[in-house]
Amino acid sequence: MSDAAAPLPHDDRDLIELRDVTMRFRSQTVLNRVNLTIHKGETLCVIGESGCGKTVLLKQIGRAHV
Repeated sequence: MSDAAAPLPHDDRDLIELRDVTMRFRSQTVLNRVNLTIHKGETLCVIGESGCGKTVLLKQIGRAHV
């Protein structure tokens, strides 16, 4: 018997997905080919040093969710 939960069926509206997202500001690459999938009910925590692209990533997630 496995402790792992079986994947739940989902509707494409129940997720946020970013594929190969790259963001540059002039010559500085802030996000480089980021792939991320967040399913309904999941919790995401973004941790990193100042200036590493956390806010840029969160803004892209917000744009994907519109």
